[in-house]
Amino acid sequence: MQSVDLYLDGLDFFVIDIRRIVFEKAAKLKIAAITVAPVGMGAALVVFNKDSMSFADHFGLKDEDSTEDAAIKFLIGLTPTIKQMKYLVDRTRGNFKEKKAPSLPMGPYLCAGVAGTEALKILLERDKTKFSPWVMHFDAYTAHDLIF
Repeated sequence: MQSVDLYLDGLDFFVIDIRRIVFEKAAKLKIAAITVAPVGMGAALVVFNKDSMSFADHFGLKDEDSTEDAAIKFLIGLTPTIKQMKYLVDRTRGNFKEKKAPSLPMGPYLCAGVAGTEALKILLERDKTKFSPWVMHFDAYTAHDLIF
């Protein structure tokens, strides 16, 4: 992570142990770090920096968490209101124990837009970024842009 101004997370949803290490390293090096995930028909984003909550604290992660428990904590930390549950029909598609999560095509596209915009704001020092514990969840289906 030398000569890096910003870390933009592109890791698989279920590699939370690796993500945790990367975000801890970014914090030590005072590098802002963005994680964004496609959730339902939207995108959920959390940004960390040297002054924000740590990645582990934000998501309530503990070393002894199972992969399934860590995934549940990660999801809830990204979308505390779980608005997407109102319209997701087939609840059998998600199985964190088997590392399976449902995906809709608009989610990743929205993630790219949301992450790219936040990265631009940070790198160009434009406008204010809300760092953890703040969460931004934009859901195109419910037309809600929520910041907690």
